[in-house]
Amino acid sequence: MAAPLVPLGSGAGQMHGGEQRGDGESHHAGLLIKHGESVKAASERLGHTNAAMTLNIHTHLWPDSEERTRAAVDKAYADRSADAQPQVDEAA
Repeated sequence: MAAPLVPLGSGAGQMHGGEQRGDGESHHAGLLIKHGESVKAASERLGHTNAAMTLNIHTHLWPDSEERTRAAVDKAYADRSADAQPQVDEAA
């Protein structure tokens, strides 16, 4: 298990759930999320007591699920359309 994040910055962090958070925590959380880490992994890395705490603090950093769903459907239809294209026999 990775060591919890040590809060960075000048100590001018915001209060979240009664705990002082460093200025670098949101940046660190954003990097973890951008690179596909799970809520559980991000929570452990950030030193949160549980994944719910991570979601309460950093939920705005996760990509919008509606956007991801729309992209997945668009990709599925694009893949299906590509598969339906007639294949050209280059030997002929």
